[in-house]
Amino acid sequence: MIEGPGVSAEEGRKKGIGSADDPHFPLMISLREKDIVIVGGGDVALHKAALLQPYSRSITVYSEEFTDGFESLDVKRIKVSGDDVLKLIGEPFLVICATDNHSLNDRIMKHCAANGILCNNVDVVDSDVYFASMIKGGPLTVSISTNGMSPTMSRFTKETIMNALNRAFWEMLDIQSELRKELRYGIPEMSRRKEILCSVVYDPEIWLLLEQGRKEEASKLAIRKVNSLAQGK
Repeated sequence: MIEGPGVSAEEGRKKGIGSADDPHFPLMISLREKDIVIVGGGDVALHKAALLQPYSRSITVYSEEFTDGFESLDVKRIKVSGDDVLKLIGEPFLVICATDNHSLNDRIMKHCAANGILCNNVDVVDSDVYFASMIKGGPLTVSISTNGMSPTMSRFTKETIMNALNRAFWEMLDIQSELRKELRYGIPEMSRRKEILCSVVYDPEIWLLLEQGRKEEASKLAIRKVNSLAQGK
């Protein structure tokens, strides 16, 4: 069973969470119809393009030359040199500066700032946007970041979480999904639905059944528990 204390608003303020010291907010955004520009054709640019391709239908990469691997991606490649790229960027949703020319990256970032374009500059930590370490499995997405302080700790945290996500976790996720669908129709109060679902996810007997590979029994127990709570018993 996975447990962990939450962070209260007061604790968050003490730790600097959501403060002016760190204005970056983790937000899930659909990139499907968003235009994305990547400037650079090396390994870093290739990595960014590969990460983004499943999420965006419109990725354009500008560079003087392209490393092997770009040809396998569904992205538009345009050869351009130096500052000429500034004339071609247009008004995309996001620009990624990934060249080995730090001065050019800086000029592109300033261009984006002046034109209200989100920018990720691989040279600096304090960009508008940066890439967090991500765990993706079915409907679950976990994003991890140390705000550039320690990529090593980001990787360590990712590995720690992945090790905790055993079969029982994914089966509980399935159970929670089904229960949530049913409760939407029977329990109008959101706070009450949340209370009932939490009672299942924190039930050690249900977790034990899942860890023993007895998902069907765990599911039946969860349903009985939900029905009992829904009836006020």
